[in-house]
Amino acid sequence: MNTIRINISRESEESVRLIDLWQTPISALRVFWNGDNQEYEEFFEKYHLTWEETNSIYETKQQAADILERLAQIFKQDIAQFDFRLATALKGRGLTSMQEVEIATLRFDMQECDSECQEILQDIFFHCTTRSFLDFRRIQGFELILNYSRRGYFDEGERIGIYTARNAYNLKDGIKNSRDINFILSGLCLEIAQKLPHCQFLYTYVTGVGASIDNIVAAADIVQAKQNRLAIKEKAKEELRAQKAKTRDSLAVESLEQKLMQASTTQFRMQLEDSFDEYFEKGFEYYNAKELEKFHMRLQKAKENAKEAYTYIRTQIDEGLSLKESLDLVKQKYRDEDTLNLASMLIARDILEISKKETQIANLKEELTLKEKEYKKLYEQIAKMEQTISSLRGSLSEKVNEFNLYKEKAKEELEDFAQKAKQAVQEELQQLIQEKEELEIESSENATLIDRLNVENQLLKENLNKLEQHIKELQIENRDLYAFKINHQDSM
Repeated sequence: MNTIRINISRESEESVRLIDLWQTPISALRVFWNGDNQEYEEFFEKYHLTWEETNSIYETKQQAADILERLAQIFKQDIAQFDFRLATALKGRGLTSMQEVEIATLRFDMQECDSECQEILQDIFFHCTTRSFLDFRRIQGFELILNYSRRGYFDEGERIGIYTARNAYNLKDGIKNSRDINFILSGLCLEIAQKLPHCQFLYTYVTGVGASIDNIVAAADIVQAKQNRLAIKEKAKEELRAQKAKTRDSLAVESLEQKLMQASTTQFRMQLEDSFDEYFEKGFEYYNAKELEKFHMRLQKAKENAKEAYTYIRTQIDEGLSLKESLDLVKQKYRDEDTLNLASMLIARDILEISKKETQIANLKEELTLKEKEYKKLYEQIAKMEQTISSLRGSLSEKVNEFNLYKEKAKEELEDFAQKAKQAVQEELQQLIQEKEELEIESSENATLIDRLNVENQLLKENLNKLEQHIKELQIENRDLYAFKINHQDSM
């Protein structure tokens, strides 16, 4: 038999390749559109919702979260041809934090499949819509690799749930609450099982003591689990409708024979050939699943009615009824203990809030008393300080008067000193001016004397030059006479 080995791992988001981006919120929500592809594209063009290229996994996750947030706002005004349940689903909390949800890695190993099975499996893998709002797909050897955001959706029939899938090996859409399973893996396995009904899935898990155990799940079991889930839901709806009708119309309790006849029509065709224990286990499993589904439906209905019932109780109390009387009215109106309990829980919250407020008021009153005592002490201190300030003002006034008198006296002395200094400076300046004029006259006389002496000096220089010339002439004459005398003596 063709065996598909499954492996779930946690890998670094840096290892995810942006080029492998396959599914975005725009393509993921196509399954909830009741029109054709062209109308689908026109809707997103109308609201300018297009997928832009990104540069990192963080940006990719952020853009996916932004698109879901914008769609949630758009659906408040225009649901277009989308499933009306989607508007309620997208109101869920936490959608804007999708970038904080990790990317998980899922691997399908095809080595134990024949070529035909591998071809079909690849076709399913690259053409199906997963339940994740964001995924990346690629093939590597015999492995089909899916990197997916754990944030996705699950169609629960009455509503569409948006959850973060568990990182677990859940291959079936079983009877468990969808938020408690890996609904993204189970959805993909269901797609494969419906088109490859004779294959089987194998995964390995580690026990608490460290032992590795292989678990095999047949494709037929996955399809059957889906059918069982739907059958249980439908049966639970029928029984709830019957109970509701019985409550309203006061119908008689069904006989044991009628209950046995209903049990014989269940989807679990229990055979007499089964052993007693097998018969009991199958019956218990079915009964447990049905009752859990009924319980879930009752709680869901109670959740929807609880706020309205709470408002009704508050209105009755505001109009003067007691809490007990208001609760009795709600019990008669809704005829449902779960709704009454949830509404009572909200009322209890109000009571706790009132108690909390009363405690706060008491604390504030006590604090106010302490503040009043502190205020009284501060008032007394301020009165003493005002007396001190008044006394200081009197002293300051005396000092100001003394300062003004000193200032006036100093001003007079300064003016007198300035006047005397000014007069002394003027007298000294006048004396300096007079001395300057005398020096200028003396300087002028000295200049005339210098000019006369210069003329006399020039005349003396000229006479000196003449004398020097005359001396030179006499020296020449004397030299000639001396030479003549020498010559005369030699001749004698």
